[in-house]
Amino acid sequence: MMKVLLRIFRVQTVFSFKKAGTSKITAIYSDNTDLKADVTLTSEYVAVKSVTPAINDSVTIHGRNANSTNGQDFVPDYSSVIVDPANATNAANYTIGSSDKTIGEYVPSMVIGYVPYKAGTVTYTATIKDTDPNGTENVVSGSKDVTYKYLNPLTSVTTDEKEITIKANEESAVNLTFTGEKSEEGYSVTEPELNWTYSTDGIAKIERKTAYQWKRDESAPDNNNWLPGTDYYVYGLSEGTVTATGTPVDKTNNVEPVVLTIKVEASEQEAPDLTALTNKGLKGFLSYAEKNVNQNYDINGAWNLYTLARAGKSITIQEANKYYDAVVEASKNWTVEGTKPTDMEKGSSCFVTYKQRHNKCRRCKYCTVNLQQ
Repeated sequence: MMKVLLRIFRVQTVFSFKKAGTSKITAIYSDNTDLKADVTLTSEYVAVKSVTPAINDSVTIHGRNANSTNGQDFVPDYSSVIVDPANATNAANYTIGSSDKTIGEYVPSMVIGYVPYKAGTVTYTATIKDTDPNGTENVVSGSKDVTYKYLNPLTSVTTDEKEITIKANEESAVNLTFTGEKSEEGYSVTEPELNWTYSTDGIAKIERKTAYQWKRDESAPDNNNWLPGTDYYVYGLSEGTVTATGTPVDKTNNVEPVVLTIKVEASEQEAPDLTALTNKGLKGFLSYAEKNVNQNYDINGAWNLYTLARAGKSITIQEANKYYDAVVEASKNWTVEGTKPTDMEKGSSCFVTYKQRHNKCRRCKYCTVNLQQ
């Protein structure tokens, strides 16, 4: 008899078995622990007959998931699978594969759903390794073809300027108009991205300035959707003339590419030295951080101290000991319920000490600051 075979949900006052077997449950009244009752329950093994992805075979996509990497993935479908029978012992032990992960895939963690990346057809295959109490494994699988379609597919991309003249090291907006099948209804074009190619490299480049943004238009049917921007800019790199061709990523209607002739003239101003500017800014911030840390070596100055550590700056053992003692004192009041995880991480990330004290740290992960003897 095993007591670990099931879970108790106190709020809902229900339980479910994790696997086939027998378990004893003891219910105790919280206000009077002398009041209790035991019950022995048995769950018999139920074999999986079939499993199929629960997602529809045709899915229309439009808005993006702002919490995805770079905010570019479309909103997920949180369907899982359909298992027959629904109470099969191993019904929850499924995996879902994709025939083309450039079109879509099932993400089993964090998202826990089907994530589309672009229009197209993909085959999802759900699989369950169904093991009976005797250890015999039966692999059950089922597939479904899913076609993703854009809500407002592109029908044309046009411009009122076929030739653009700019100076090197300068930028200029490119006037592009994107039209889709439902643009007249107020929808933004679902996929306005263009892949740019150039007759000669190194003269100019065109990029989309706003990758994604929230649509705020109360009159639009897709208001409050996270959608890609359509503001393209041309950047002059060096003197010369180049032909730029923007090919739509959306292949639904086979829209013709947009072609521009870009003339880049010599500039009187030199290109900014981005490395030098970055180093100058870093030097200024490190100077600020050093002044603040020297005034206050306690847990409130942890991020400044951590910045110095990552920059390779050294501190004295006396300063390290002072910070160590401050973190130890602060950690006495840390609780799982009442302390923010970021506050704990702030202290532990830059817990500076020498080896003997490092071994005594309960939360420390790294010793990142060089100690001066």
